[in-house]
Parts: sequence; structure tokens; C-alpha cells
Amino acid sequence: MRTPELIEIIKSNDIAIYGAGEVGKKLYHILKIHNLHQRVKCFVVSDATVSSSNIEGVPLRTVSDLVGENVFILLAVHEVIKSEIEEHLRMLHLSNYVWIYPHIWEIAFGMPLEVHTKVRVRDILRRQRADGYYAAAIRYLAIENYYKKNEIGYRAYVKMQQIHCEEKTAAKRLERFIHLIEDWQKCGYREECDIMTDADSRLFDGLHRFSLACYHQMEEVYARVFPSVSFYNQVVSEKIYINREMLAEHFTGEERDAVRDAQGRIEGIYLVG
Repeated sequence: MRTPELIEIIKSNDIAIYGAGEVGKKLYHILKIHNLHQRVKCFVVSDATVSSSNIEGVPLRTVSDLVGENVFILLAVHEVIKSEIEEHLRMLHLSNYVWIYPHIWEIAFGMPLEVHTKVRVRDILRRQRADGYYAAAIRYLAIENYYKKNEIGYRAYVKMQQIHCEEKTAAKRLERFIHLIEDWQKCGYREECDIMTDADSRLFDGLHRFSLACYHQMEEVYARVFPSVSFYNQVVSEKIYINREMLAEHFTGEERDAVRDAQGRIEGIYLVG
């Protein structure tokens, strides 16, 4: 399904957003920006996890409540738990759904200006330094941990992920990142896997692949480049980047020192001289 087709489905159907976490809330804000939020009739979660009655003023229900209803479901969950959610929906005989993540940025920003175009790693790093972000450094530490160059990287990575997801999901994300590191070691850089930036070099998808590119000292990577928009900060959460305040709040002194050291080494390769 192409994104314009999905947008038409959203416009003409009652919508349920499956997922009450960061992705689900992000999706709702994106739909609100584009005046599509009125189609959202509820958020839904698995039967065991309902803890409040609404999100953003929208009713929160269990997914089993949707059985027999004429509603289209948008799966707003991370890829690491997508399969188990889809299995749950199949068990309930709910087949009218789509996983939103492949479409979410085109819904938010419109179609990309360029697809599969080379962008400079240093330009993205320069933007992240200006914004005061440490996300690449924490992933860099996790890569070094994999290669037994430190013993703190995995811990810092999981702690970063737990800022915006549950402990179980954070552990799954680390496992998936390790698989990505192993794939890179075996197959090298996969040119077909674009990262996603806007025209101002703000990276909002592909942080793991970008961090691996930094580790392997690549000068350029392939990207899909989207238009820059005034509402960028409304849909791209700072939680995924880790700013100075989050580093101070959520990490120990030892972890902060390791992150800053990794940041300095990355910038020493790309931004000094």
C-alpha cells in the first residue's frame, strides 16, 4: 500500500490506533497537524495493559472490544513487537489493519524531495552537535561494547531506550541492534537501506545505521531527504536523541562520562580540522 492510498483510507474510515506508547502518540499528533485526528475513534492496547481511560482525550480500549466493529486499525508499534501484535489480531480475526511505520514520515512531512541520494555524515553530525544531541554517541558505545572495547555500551543503550519504552521492548531493541551490527560485519554497508533526514540535515530515522556508519568512518550514506517543516519538533520527539538534560537525569556519572567521551571521539573524526 502506498502512502497516498493509506491517507485516503484514514480520511474515509473510523480509525483505531493500536499502541498507547511513543509511536501511537506521535501518530496522533501527526494526524492532528493535518486535521485527520477526528477520524480516530480510540486508542487500543492488549487486554492486560489498560491503565487509564483515555489518551489525548481519545478513549483507550482493549483490542478485543473491536471485534465486530467496522474500524480500520493503524498499528503504531515498534518493529520488534510487530509480529506478536499481528498474531494477536489474527487470533481475534481482525484483518483490517496496516503497520504505520513505513508510512508515518510521508504522512507527517509529505513525499521526500530526494530518494536514495548521498548525504554527508559530517553534515548530520554538525547538526546534532548544534542541537546538543547524544543519540549517536550512545549507539556508538553499544557498537564498541559488541567489539569488546567497553563494558558500558549495552547498559547505556538499554537505559536510553527505557526513557520511551518498556524494559522488555528496550531489551528487544538491543537484540535487534546487535543483529544489525552482525549483519554489517558480515555483509558490509547495505546501500539500499536509506536513512531519513530533512533538508536541514536533521536525522529522524536510521540512527542505528548512521551510528554504524560513524563507527566505520564512512564519509557519505544514502538517504531519503524530506522537506523541512515548521512543526518538526511536534512530531519528532527529543527522547530519541537524548539531549543534555536527559543525559543528566537518566544516566550515572560514569555513563555520562563515557557518552561524552564517545561524542568527542566521533566529532574528532568528522568535525575537527
